[in-house]
Amino acid sequence: MKTVVRCLFLFVMMIVVAVPAYSAPRAKSAPQAKPAAQAKPAPQAQPATPAEDAASDPYDNMEVLHVFSCEMVPGVTEEQIDTIAQQKLKALRQMPGAEKAQVHVLWPTAVTSLGSTDFQIVWTFPSYSDWGKFWDAYSDASPLAKADDATEGKVECPNSVIWEAHRIVAAK
Repeated sequence: MKTVVRCLFLFVMMIVVAVPAYSAPRAKSAPQAKPAAQAKPAPQAQPATPAEDAASDPYDNMEVLHVFSCEMVPGVTEEQIDTIAQQKLKALRQMPGAEKAQVHVLWPTAVTSLGSTDFQIVWTFPSYSDWGKFWDAYSDASPLAKADDATEGKVECPNSVIWEAHRIVAAK
């Protein structure tokens, strides 16, 4: 019974507070002047155009991010991981299509849940064409495969995802 009385009391209080707010007289608005010429809406940010990226294929307007989810191997430090990433970048840039590739190591600083991922390594390619040239050239004899062999057991990156990144440029 107490609960019912409390709910009714709460309901009545909401009405007491809300009714005056909605029934209060409103100030009259100033008379409307002649409508001015309609202003153009503010320009919105847009994806970069192929001309801005010096590419003709619309897919070349998008960076490609190859993101590896990695786990720390006991005894390997963050500094060693960064050094391994530098070695792999050097080998990666020797591959066709990867001359302009970039490598980033992402270390989490605030985390909700990463599961078994301790850090991520991100390879960025300027376009799908570049990524495709690299992917086609990868073999057991390629510079990157040799760098992979040299760092085996020092870093474990069992999962990866390829992302399509749309670069946004400021509206003019």
